[in-house]
Amino acid sequence: EAGVAASEICVAVRPQEMAALERMPPGWVPIASNRLEQFPHAVGHGRCRYLIAPMARVERGLNIVDRDGRSLLHVSCLVNRPVPVMEDPPVLLSLVNSLAYRRRRPGPEPAAELERLRIAAGQIFDDIRSGQGYFKSLGEDVKLAVVAEILTRLIQLGGRTRRGGDPGRLRLLDAAFTRTAADST
Repeated sequence: EAGVAASEICVAVRPQEMAALERMPPGWVPIASNRLEQFPHAVGHGRCRYLIAPMARVERGLNIVDRDGRSLLHVSCLVNRPVPVMEDPPVLLSLVNSLAYRRRRPGPEPAAELERLRIAAGQIFDDIRSGQGYFKSLGEDVKLAVVAEILTRLIQLGGRTRRGGDPGRLRLLDAAFTRTAADST
């Protein structure tokens, strides 16, 4: 029970799942994840008010706007922490690259510098992978890079809600966003 009619909830699904969901409707309204820009007008007979979709699909490059270019996403709610998946190759490569690049020392021998950076990148990769999956076990540089990645994603998501100059809100619903006495990892 979500507190709203299921017919007002639109859920992004894999495109290949659409046919099965249309044959046996689940109550909520499915929308193919590659068609999110059709929300809210072209799905659920225009009655959908809530879109549930992976953050990666809505945080960048997707404009859900009206004819005047104003956002139709006025509030974005994060129901869990947008922590980057450290096993995800693009995330890992991005972290290793940015941290290694910070250590560059331009000089007269570019080949030697590239070799030094290659070794540094390998050490950074090993440091990240040896972190046992817990944020608190990561090095300070890696923690800072992870937090920067999270903030960037939140800013991009916030931008989706502000298209056309309309005010937008980000609501952080995960209890991890609140102060607790526990030592959160």
